[in-house]
Amino acid sequence: MNVLLAMSGGIDSSVAALSLLRENAAVRGIFLKMHDKHVTEEERVQEICDVLGIPLRTLDVRDLFSDRILQPFLEEYGRGFTPNPCVLCNAEVKFAVLFRFAHLENADYVATGHYATCAVVSGDVGIFRGTDEKKDQSYMLYRLRKEWLPSLLFPLGTQHKRDVVRISQAHFGNLFSSVKESQDICFLPSGTLRNYLEKALSEMPDGEIVSLDGKTLGRHGGLFRYTIGQREGLGLSGGPWFVVAVDAMANKVVVGERKDLDVSVIQCTRSNWLVSAPERHEPHCAQFRYRCRPVRCTFTLHADDHFVVTPEDPVEGVAPGQSLVLYQGDRLLGGGIIEKTVRRNRS
Repeated sequence: MNVLLAMSGGIDSSVAALSLLRENAAVRGIFLKMHDKHVTEEERVQEICDVLGIPLRTLDVRDLFSDRILQPFLEEYGRGFTPNPCVLCNAEVKFAVLFRFAHLENADYVATGHYATCAVVSGDVGIFRGTDEKKDQSYMLYRLRKEWLPSLLFPLGTQHKRDVVRISQAHFGNLFSSVKESQDICFLPSGTLRNYLEKALSEMPDGEIVSLDGKTLGRHGGLFRYTIGQREGLGLSGGPWFVVAVDAMANKVVVGERKDLDVSVIQCTRSNWLVSAPERHEPHCAQFRYRCRPVRCTFTLHADDHFVVTPEDPVEGVAPGQSLVLYQGDRLLGGGIIEKTVRRNRS
C-alpha cells in the first residue's frame, strides 16, 4: 500500500513511519511548513527521512495557515473567547492539505502520528480513543471529514508512549535527545501564550471587572488576558474571585465565587459529526477541554448546526470558544464549538 505520512520531526511521526515500513508499506513523508518556526525544523525532518530511507516532500502552507487559523485565533481572543487552534488546524489545514496532495499523488492512505485508532464497526469506519489514555488525541480529530476516515491510518493508536520512546531509542539512537515534546500551540514563539497575545492584541482597550450583581471591583487590561475559571492575576481585594464570564459587548470581565463556575447547560455551534446524527437516548460522554475528564450527558440536536448538552452533574471551567466533543464509549461521535453556557440554578 502507498501511504502519505505527515512528518513533524518528532518521535511520534518518526516511529509511525517505522511501523508502516515494517508492514511493507511504501511510505512517503510530507512536511507542512505552516509558520515561521517550521522553517528551522525542515532540516531535522529531512535527516529523519534519510535515516528511514523514505522520500520527503515539503509544502509551504503558511498563507493558508495564517488565513484559516492564526487570524481567527486572534479574533476569537479579541471577543473574549478561548479558542483551540489545533482542532481547527487539523481539519482546515493539515488533513485538508494531506488528502488533497494524496489524491494528486495517488496515495492509498494518509497517516499521522496521532494517538487514536480507526476501526470498522458494522461496516462503518469510525475514530476511537487511543490505547494510551494519557496520550489519547481523538478529541483533536473530531472536525475531520467523515469521507476521509476509510483512508486514514494512525499507526500509534494501539501503542503506549513509553513503548514508542523505547522503539525510537533502539532505532534512532540519540537523534531526538535535543527535541522537546511538542507543545499544544505549535506556532508560539519563545515565551508564553500571554506574551504572544499581549504583543498581537496590545491595542485592545481596558475596562471594568465587575461582580455578578454588577458592582465594579477593579479594572482589566484587555479581555484577552482572561478566561473562564481564572483566579490568578485579577488584582482584586476580597475574594477569592474567579472569572465566570467575559462580556465582549460591554468590555467587562465578570467574577464570582468558585460555586458560580458551575454550569448546567452548554450550547454549541458549528457542529461536525463523524457518524450519522447520534441518538439522544443513547449513553454519551462529553469532553469540553482536551485533557478534562469526560462527563456523562444528554443532548439535543437542532435543525441547523447547533446542539445543546446537559451534563448529569454541573461542571465548571467551561469556556466559550473551546470544543465540546461527544463520545459513545471509546468512539468519537463529533462535536462543536462552545458558544454559550448557562450557570447552575441554585435557588
